[in-house]
Amino acid sequence: MTSEEVFNTFNTVIETTESSPFFKQLAKAALVATPDDKALIMRTWPKFVQNYGPGSSLYQQFNKKKDSSNLVVGSSCLWLDTKSAAKYLNCDPQTLKRKREHRKDGFLILGIHYRYGPSKTASIQWDVNAITKIFNSRGLYYRSIEKKSNFFNLPHWERATIIEKITEGTK
Repeated sequence: MTSEEVFNTFNTVIETTESSPFFKQLAKAALVATPDDKALIMRTWPKFVQNYGPGSSLYQQFNKKKDSSNLVVGSSCLWLDTKSAAKYLNCDPQTLKRKREHRKDGFLILGIHYRYGPSKTASIQWDVNAITKIFNSRGLYYRSIEKKSNFFNLPHWERATIIEKITEGTK
């Protein structure tokens, strides 16, 4: 199965009313799992592929509206539209939009973490692999700062300087 088919299989489990709460939670976990863990989930529960995979009627029903622009897989990039990226990253779509570099406190960089579509109304595409890395590095950094000193008691301009320093390495 391609990366798109794997993503759509787990997404079908989440979207359908016919899947159990256990399968829905397992599918949500699979969306953020490593490729090896995704493969383990699919081997352990073959029902995922049988009932919700590309050959199933549920898969066809929930994925017939999607076209190839919804997901683009590069060598190490996984580009998803805003709604799918938010689901994949387990965050709100508005959070992604707020974190773009041109916004206050934004750190996601145009051309690296997101890109625009060919028209004004086209969905923004997000590289979820790159965003996962920067979310993780920022989270680790903030946790280490909190242990050393109380980062949130610093004035805003000092926090902004620290944030700029850690995001420079990701450009």
